[in-house]
Amino acid sequence: MSEYRPGYIEGKRKLGVYVDEEVHKALRVRAAETGESMGEITERALRKELGMMEVNTKTCYACNGDYARGYWLPEADHIFVCEACATDADRAHGIYDDGSPGQEYVVINVLETGDDYTEQIDSRGMLLTGGTDAELIEAAIQAVTERWGSAYRVLRNEDGGACEITHYTGESCRQVAITVTSALIPWTELELFDRDNDPVTDEETIRTALDEFRRTGAIAGYFFARLGLPHEDPDDASTWGPASPDHVDWAGLDAGDTATRYQAWLGDLLLGEGDTEESAVEAAVAEYEQSVGYGHAPHLYPDRETLVADLDVIGVTTR
Repeated sequence: MSEYRPGYIEGKRKLGVYVDEEVHKALRVRAAETGESMGEITERALRKELGMMEVNTKTCYACNGDYARGYWLPEADHIFVCEACATDADRAHGIYDDGSPGQEYVVINVLETGDDYTEQIDSRGMLLTGGTDAELIEAAIQAVTERWGSAYRVLRNEDGGACEITHYTGESCRQVAITVTSALIPWTELELFDRDNDPVTDEETIRTALDEFRRTGAIAGYFFARLGLPHEDPDDASTWGPASPDHVDWAGLDAGDTATRYQAWLGDLLLGEGDTEESAVEAAVAEYEQSVGYGHAPHLYPDRETLVADLDVIGVTTR
């Protein structure tokens, strides 16, 4: 059990320093504003200077103090406000940062790149966990992949991309640039709803509507379900879905371009197939002649004409 001594705080060592009178006055004012002791503020400042911070402190935009906990405001140029300065609106719409070690609020800028262009398609602030720049970049890549992995593929540095951290003078937080390239969305993953906001479930209707979008870039009477892509406006259904037909993998759709394949059956045995009835019959006759042959036995056909007369030819529609 420790012994009480006046002025003694367990686990602390007394430090006597001389500071400028203006600094001392500012320290007293800050202590009065925050309710902290001057010793707590001084120790935090020293820890920050010496690289010994145990929590992630940020400078409050409103009072200019350094705090571990507070709110980041994405809609206000990503500024930070401490808990004391935060308004009800800040608490409702801001991103709360509890100052956990290794946690950092960064702005992720998503850049779509192609053969002859680079375009920023999204920018948003997020709390990421990472003790190094490389870990933060990897966390940002993971966040982008989880959000838009169906429509975009992250282009890493080794693949010709430029995923990096930047921080410019005057910015309240660091930014991470993540390069992506368009990934085709399979048409089978696209969902439609009609003007009554009812989902479209009829397969032929879906194929026909998607074929119209593939040919014209638009669909009359139907809308795509949201994919969560950067170009989509939550309040405007006409912007939902793929950005263009070029962003969709159309393999296997072939709406409106059906083909008929003919099959020649002998009882329950499929003997031949072809693009026409005649070719299916010819394939069946060739198969019979090669594998069985004509004859006068009860189980054999005596000639071609008799065999053809017993063949059933049906057409099978394929896409």
